[in-house]
Amino acid sequence: NILFWSITIFVGLLIIIVVVFFVLISRSITTPVNKMVRNFQIIARGNLNTEIPIDSDNEMGQLASSFREIQDGLRSVIDYTKNVANGDYSQKIMPRSSEDELSIALNIMVNELRNSYNKGEQESWFKTGINEFNEKLRGDHHLKTLSSNALEFILHFLHSQLGTLYLYSPEFELLSLESYSGLNSNQLKMIINLNEGIMGQVAIKKEMAILTDVPSGSYVSFSSTGSYLPGQVVI
Repeated sequence: NILFWSITIFVGLLIIIVVVFFVLISRSITTPVNKMVRNFQIIARGNLNTEIPIDSDNEMGQLASSFREIQDGLRSVIDYTKNVANGDYSQKIMPRSSEDELSIALNIMVNELRNSYNKGEQESWFKTGINEFNEKLRGDHHLKTLSSNALEFILHFLHSQLGTLYLYSPEFELLSLESYSGLNSNQLKMIINLNEGIMGQVAIKKEMAILTDVPSGSYVSFSSTGSYLPGQVVI
């Protein structure tokens, strides 16, 4: 009888220990899992501000760490899209890897938006300039006054300090200087034939030319502050 009861008590204690151990193990798994499930549910509703207070070194801690990385990535995407919505197309979101399709797709989308925005701004700038130019030339003016007003507007609109305006004569097939600003008149040609120099080539081809490598000594303007050499010449 004593042996029987001893074995029974031992088995009972063993069962209790196993059950308690099983409950503890189960809670150590289910509790953090339930926390993560609740956090996923909150994120599914669009709230990314919830935190997971799990910092263990086991698999659950690694899962929580990965979850936090997902949150940080989504927060970065949200901040990025907010900046884009406010008109800031200068930033780029850094893809976490070559497999980060969301960040790569967002960068492509924003680049297209930037190009469309810049194109729209250029078109708006051009149309505004045309309208203002027409207003500037409206009315009955002498040719010299008209040329001077036109050059003054163009220089102001293009933020340029130097400029000349030549008019083409179909009768004589040449260009005659009508107005200039910021340049030494002794350096300017009063008459330019078609196909003569860059100006004559532009006139005969009817295509704009942009010079970025301006030769030293060309198009130099002198003022009280010294000499000025433009970095770019538009013909």
